[in-house]
Amino acid sequence: MITLDKEETPYYNFSIIAFDRGKPRRMAKAWVNIKLRDYNDNAPVFQSQHYNGETHENAAIGTVVVSLMIEDKDEEKNPVDFYIIDGDLQGQFEVAKNGKLLVNKPLDREATASYELTVLATDGKYVSKTWVTIIVSDVNDNPPICLKTKYTEMVSENIPPQTYILTVEATDADSYDNSRLYFYLTGEGHQDFSID
Repeated sequence: MITLDKEETPYYNFSIIAFDRGKPRRMAKAWVNIKLRDYNDNAPVFQSQHYNGETHENAAIGTVVVSLMIEDKDEEKNPVDFYIIDGDLQGQFEVAKNGKLLVNKPLDREATASYELTVLATDGKYVSKTWVTIIVSDVNDNPPICLKTKYTEMVSENIPPQTYILTVEATDADSYDNSRLYFYLTGEGHQDFSID
C-alpha cells in the first residue's frame, strides 16, 4: 500500500472488472475516479533562511522593511501567521499576514543601530523559522551639543598671532557625515581670532 499525497498525484482513475465463475463466464466493468482532498501535511517554508533589510530611523509607522516569502506545497493554502519570537523586545517591528515586515514603532539609530530578529511562520500545525537582520540608517536628527555654553579665558593684549587660547568641545549623537562638526566664529571681534 502506498501513501497518498495530493501534491504528488491529485487524481486516480482506474477500472474494476468483476468475473463470475459460470459458463459462459460473464463480466462487468466499472470506472473509479478518486480525487484526493488536500490535507495539511506540508509546513510553510521561508524562501530564504536569512533576510536583510534596511530602513531610516525616521521611517513612518507601517513602512515595509523586507518581504518574507513563504512556500507551502499544500494545494489548499492554510492561513499562515507570523510571529517575531526574538530580537525585538520593544515591539519595533511586526509582520503582516502577507509576510511584509513593517516598522511598528518609531526607531532611533542612536539607541539601536541594527536588529537581529527570529521570525516564526505557522499554518496552525507546522512551523518554520527564519532570521532577519535590519540595519537602521542614520538621519541628521540630533543637533551638535557644546560641552559648555560659555567659555571665558584671560589673555595678554600682546599675545603673538596663532597662539593657542582654548579648546571648544562639542558632540553630535548622529553617525558618519551627520556627526562631523565644523566650527566658525561670529559676533563682534570674531575677525581677530580663528578656530580649527
